[in-house]
Formats: sequence, structure tokens, C-alpha cells
Amino acid sequence: MGFAQRKIQASRGHIPAYRRLKKAFPATLKTLGDRIYAARFEEGLNQTELAERMGVTVSMIRLWEKNGSRPDERQYRTLESLLNLRTGIEMRKPNR
Repeated sequence: MGFAQRKIQASRGHIPAYRRLKKAFPATLKTLGDRIYAARFEEGLNQTELAERMGVTVSMIRLWEKNGSRPDERQYRTLESLLNLRTGIEMRKPNR
């Protein structure tokens, strides 16, 4: 009966302790960042590939997806064309 008292231990040594958790895929697209993330996922692009195609940094894409900042009008138009993004959001013109 020794086999009934054995403990099964799984090794997690292959998982780095410093890994970043991914943002959960949004169930409802409430923000512009959620829409960018979902459209990028549907196109099969990662943040690096999208940043290279747009000519911006990966940190800029990350900020947009986390709603830390918004793309300017030129960047938004590029996003629309690359990701077939249609949000119905009008980009506000800066006050002059």
C-alpha cells in the first residue's frame, strides 16, 4: 500500500520566476487599447512586428494597449490601415 501515499511533484524549473503575466484577452472591447490588442491578435502580429511596420517603438504599442497614451492622428490612420481597425472613435484635434 505504499503507492497510495506517494506525492506527485511537478517541476516548474522551466518557468522563469521573473516572467511577465500577459494581459487577459478582453471579453468585451471597451477601450481603444482593447480594440488595438484584439485587432493585432486577429492579424497574427506581435507587438514588435506591429511597431516595425508602423515605425514606432514597442513601448509605444504597449502604452496604447494598456491605455497609457493614445496614438496621434497619423499613427491612428496607420493602425486603421494595418489592422483593419474600425472603432468609430473620432480623433480629437489638439487645441491651437
